[in-house]
Amino acid sequence: MARMITLRGRLVYGMPEGKKCLVSAVGKKTIVRDKNGYVIRKLNTLLPNGNKNSKEGGKSLLQGVLETRSNIIYVTDVIMWKNELMVDEQAEFRLFVLFGKILEIRDIGTKLIPDNELLFRFPNVYDCSRAGLEKAYYGPSAGATGPELAKSCTQVAEFVKSNNLESLVQRGEDGTTAESAVRVCAAFGSDNAGAIYLKDGIAFVNREGALSFGYSADYLQWKDRATSPFYDAVVETPSTASLLFGADRVLRTHDDYTVVADAMVMVGLEPDKCYMFAYEGVAIEGRNVTLKGLRMVKVTSRVVCNTISQLLFKCLAREDFLPFAALLQQVAVPDTTTSMMVDSAAEKAA
Repeated sequence: MARMITLRGRLVYGMPEGKKCLVSAVGKKTIVRDKNGYVIRKLNTLLPNGNKNSKEGGKSLLQGVLETRSNIIYVTDVIMWKNELMVDEQAEFRLFVLFGKILEIRDIGTKLIPDNELLFRFPNVYDCSRAGLEKAYYGPSAGATGPELAKSCTQVAEFVKSNNLESLVQRGEDGTTAESAVRVCAAFGSDNAGAIYLKDGIAFVNREGALSFGYSADYLQWKDRATSPFYDAVVETPSTASLLFGADRVLRTHDDYTVVADAMVMVGLEPDKCYMFAYEGVAIEGRNVTLKGLRMVKVTSRVVCNTISQLLFKCLAREDFLPFAALLQQVAVPDTTTSMMVDSAAEKAA
């Protein structure tokens, strides 16, 4: 079942916490949809053709994360820009083009005005070297000591207070020592505007990969207790899985693994619907999966059910099965070079 996936040759960044979404700008309006296609907001933005006063045409489609507390969308990929389809381009080129285009639009990431009701920013992206991985993990405190660390901690403390996040980011740390202060700062990432944001783990992107829709080894996400609210919100509760109950009265994952279940568990289930189940462990034999302690919780509105990797993650995350130190060992080569796109973006901003 397990296979080695190298982190070398990837790009890495702190994944912003929020609602993953698709942003479309066409017909002089902007629409934000969730990952299931439901409309979250219709509004004006400074994206090309994104507001009634826009003088540019074409259609643009962006992937991102909506941070609702401050009306910010962190763009993480581009599907189309002004009618130019980008899905077959390599990830590094797509992000270089996307970040460059965003930086060229004046005020799009800094001002909330009638023609721009959302701020568009992007997380700082690094090469997946040891230095880059540490920057993505430790966020504003990466490599900081003394006064620099104190400044980072002050920035974090102000953000936490202004957004009422005290209970969410404590993660068992009191911030009174340098070591604990660094761990508290790991809950945050930094964006192109020099601001910080709450993280939900770390994303690893294959720099040579095309854009994939659905689940792909070209895009990986990793979390631990320091970098993701997942642990505070979910780890202390039972694992849950969204599974499809097929017309053949068999439970399956999204990637077509058969879930072995007692007949009593499936009593009353309707075919071709997704249901949420609680479980306590995972055992795999071939394409058959046994979820220990399986019990039905409710019918779910999910369009896409969970994959086998998601079911495994939910269980293994509770055991801290892949610590950050193990990631560092895989990329432990002398390299302090950050991503070209970050350097280029900084030059454009200057």
